[in-house]
Amino acid sequence: MSSLFLIILFLAGIFFLYIGAEALVRGSVRISYMFGISPLIMGLTIVAFGTSAPEFAVSLVAALQHSRDIAVGNIIGSNIANIGLIIGISALLKPLSVNRGVLFKEVPILAVATLLVYVFFRNLLLSRLEGLILLGLMVAFLIYMVRSAKKEHRESSERGRSEEEIRPYIEQYEVSMLKTVFRKIIYSQSYLVHGVMVLVGIVLLTLGSNWLIHAAKEMARILGISDVVIGMSVVAVGTSLPELATSVVSTIKKEADISLGNIIGSNIFNTFFVLGIVGAIDPIAIERQVAFVMVPLMIIFTALFIVFMFTEKKIVRWEAAILFGGYIVFINYIYF
Repeated sequence: MSSLFLIILFLAGIFFLYIGAEALVRGSVRISYMFGISPLIMGLTIVAFGTSAPEFAVSLVAALQHSRDIAVGNIIGSNIANIGLIIGISALLKPLSVNRGVLFKEVPILAVATLLVYVFFRNLLLSRLEGLILLGLMVAFLIYMVRSAKKEHRESSERGRSEEEIRPYIEQYEVSMLKTVFRKIIYSQSYLVHGVMVLVGIVLLTLGSNWLIHAAKEMARILGISDVVIGMSVVAVGTSLPELATSVVSTIKKEADISLGNIIGSNIFNTFFVLGIVGAIDPIAIERQVAFVMVPLMIIFTALFIVFMFTEKKIVRWEAAILFGGYIVFINYIYF
């Protein structure tokens, strides 16, 4: 496969990621307002699940092909990249305000999910039972989010929300490379139209990510990099690009709730759902370095993320610089 083709594939993946992120964020925000659901809930569920689709697809295929190092490395590496790379870049662009509710509801779930990975990996084996436990926790999380959405919808219906209230909020999306395409769609009152936008966004994000991963993996193999390193870095970053694209677009559009909800939700999905599916398919032997070095590093990144969210109820630029700098150090560590 020629280097020129790999570069074209890489650039095409980036373009699809941008369009997919635009469609996903726009459709999700509009649906959230039409149903009276906050952008935070949308970020924690639909957006998080959609942007976690590449991690799921790559890890599932890797597990089925018995490439367990790539599968596990992809999940751990993606969770670290979500915090260090994506939150780091997003908050460097614009400090992210933190919704008070998420600190005492969804953040504890993220902490539990992260610590469970360490507990389950300590014996250097992820059993089928442990995978099923993670899937059970995923179901519980979804039930909790559905109930939260219903509560918000009920409260919104009692207050009433007119188009005049929504329009100023939506108008911020007018400035865009794709504004001619999206203008009429944004103001549509059809749930189907915006639902299709969300689905198109998810498909484009997944397709773009797969192209990027394929190109990146070929380049990595040419350089003679191992599967563990590929899973932790190239594949992890590749599958995290939807989260990066979506979070950056959300930050630029002044949608911190979607940006933070996306990352918190994605890490929960990656751990409970993706890792749960992989473990339920077949018990996985865990490398010692992954269990006792990489997972503790993931815990450190998550702990910093949580601490920064609690301080001043926002993630400011110097905190973002620590997260981003830490990720650069992490990448240099696993390579050198």
